[in-house]
Amino acid sequence: MGATVSLPHTFNYTTLNNADYYRGKGWYRKQLQLTVDGANRRFTLYFEGAMTVAEVWINGTKLPTHFGGFNPFCYDITDYLHFDGAGNVVAVCVDNAY
Repeated sequence: MGATVSLPHTFNYTTLNNADYYRGKGWYRKQLQLTVDGANRRFTLYFEGAMTVAEVWINGTKLPTHFGGFNPFCYDITDYLHFDGAGNVVAVCVDNAY
């Protein structure tokens, strides 16, 4: 079952001594409504970090997989977006499994 979270988000607790937290895949989805006014702009999706493997989809198109937990990374998503009011879905799967 899904839960609403605020970003940034983490599965682990904030204490250094607790290693008993969820390890595995977590999904995040965001819907975006863009109008034709945005068609002349560039859109970048920026992550400050995602532990350990991140897979990103824009409207069903999978972007290159990112490996590495503490490194920022970004994608130019302009070419994958719809500006006709049909809506856009950004889906991110983060996997922190060992």
